[in-house]
Amino acid sequence: VVAVSVVVVAGEDAGWEQGGGVRDDVVGVVSLRAANAHRWSEKRAMSTTLRRNTMHEHLVLHRMHALNMLGQRTPVAWQQQEQRDPDDVAGLVRGQSTVFVSREKVSTSKLGGDITALGMFFAVVKLGGQEFHVQVDTGSATLAVPVDRCSVCKQGDRRYNTKETKNFVSCSDSNMCKSRGFCSQGVCGSCSASGGCCSRFDKEHCYFELKYADGAGASGSLLHDSFELVEGDVKASVVFAGIFEDSSDFERDNVDGIMGLSPANSACHPSCFPSVLSTVLKDNGAVKDMLSLCFTPTGGVLALGGVPDQILAEKPTWFPFKSSVYYDVKLSETMYVGNEPVQMRIGKTIVDSGTTLLVLPPSVFGQLQRIFEQNYCEVLGLCGSTEHWFLPGGCFAKDGFPMSSFPSLKFELIGDQNMMLELEPEVYMLNYVVDGEQYLCFGIQEMNFMNEIILGNTVMLKYVTIYDRAQKRVGFAKAAPSCGDGGGSA
Repeated sequence: VVAVSVVVVAGEDAGWEQGGGVRDDVVGVVSLRAANAHRWSEKRAMSTTLRRNTMHEHLVLHRMHALNMLGQRTPVAWQQQEQRDPDDVAGLVRGQSTVFVSREKVSTSKLGGDITALGMFFAVVKLGGQEFHVQVDTGSATLAVPVDRCSVCKQGDRRYNTKETKNFVSCSDSNMCKSRGFCSQGVCGSCSASGGCCSRFDKEHCYFELKYADGAGASGSLLHDSFELVEGDVKASVVFAGIFEDSSDFERDNVDGIMGLSPANSACHPSCFPSVLSTVLKDNGAVKDMLSLCFTPTGGVLALGGVPDQILAEKPTWFPFKSSVYYDVKLSETMYVGNEPVQMRIGKTIVDSGTTLLVLPPSVFGQLQRIFEQNYCEVLGLCGSTEHWFLPGGCFAKDGFPMSSFPSLKFELIGDQNMMLELEPEVYMLNYVVDGEQYLCFGIQEMNFMNEIILGNTVMLKYVTIYDRAQKRVGFAKAAPSCGDGGGSA
């Protein structure tokens, strides 16, 4: 998402704080979600540096043009261990191999997007048979898409048709329209007799409001309808947020909304409703409470119920997470830039698919920058008083870049069995093509107002991440070269 939120260290239940309010949902820190706040805007001929028109400080790469992966979608049916699902006739015709992971069903779906031109990865879903592109975000729990009544939403986006629907959640429904704490008329349009938060747009319906620390936001009314993950053969009946109003930077080209995949089973904004992931898993009883993600420069794969072994290059290593709001892991207090140690006195480390880059706090980023400047200042664009590629959105011409001489970055994950995450320069220097010209962009971002590390898409380009909600653990494994193709089975 590129929505930045501020971590609340006072208590887990507080989640991520925005302004004076607190929300359970979005772990957004620099997430490139529907609220992405980073955008490349301008090519500087003088210095071969791409600078984004920075409306929000915290950002990373965003897109100059939308990448539509729909033409490359390949349906994938349910698959089981030891024998193929007898109903998977299409799979037999395609000659696909069985995914040997577990006896639970595993459903996989291709993802569109990329890390530079678009700055996010999205799934294709259907609500009431209507198709939407939604960012996959492990840092939030809400499914939100624009509706046809939105007068300020992005032109040309896909919108849920409400003209003939009776699927709005009623404000007077005490079972479905509940607020955490007391209903506040300062936020809600009005309060029902049962304490429900009634919409500012239509006082008969249940209200929601999403806010992010970068200033992005959306509000509207809750609805319920059938949900389908296109290609994944996953169907459920869900409650989702229908956007009546959003900020100008909430939606992105070809991406309409967001689908939260955090460990939270519900979200309160201020009305509380079940997360889409918890509902989908509940309605598909054969699906294990687990998901996995693989990202590539041109797309990716989302798997529900497990991890297809075809997308893995090695056996996963597991690390516990403690939060009920986001996926947090523990890192060693020392990272390495080549052989040089960097001390890290940090708070939490969050694994967030909604964050574009690897995000570091100033104390760590500053040490990293000094090591690069001390050893590689001769590289064009690395050092400079006004223009250099440590600035947000800094890119430089790829020709002549001494990739082989640059150091690898190493972070050690702490668990029953430790694991070293190693990012080679080919991983953290991101390729970006503009008008036929090739650039490299630094895939690491400083976040000035936080002391946390966010393992975003830069890390996920090399490692498959597996989110085992049932056992409260996150797995990491090097991705197979064909990861974005579903390992040949997607």
